[in-house]
Amino acid sequence: MITAVVVVAGKPGVGKSTYVLAHKERGDMIVDLDRLFVALSGLPTHDKPAELLPFVCECRDALYARLRRPSA
Repeated sequence: MITAVVVVAGKPGVGKSTYVLAHKERGDMIVDLDRLFVALSGLPTHDKPAELLPFVCECRDALYARLRRPSA
């Protein structure tokens, strides 16, 4: 099975999250660094302690690595 990957990129505050939320479908996986920060820290969206960045990036990279493997 081939899985489409769509990257939504742009400057902060231009509506990337709004666009993704408006166009997502059930079963889509959304990898969002802001939301990973919130999930790992419990802090508000725009509060991103620099010391957590390596952990957030490793979570993102683990998701990307999993996408490269076949799913059963």
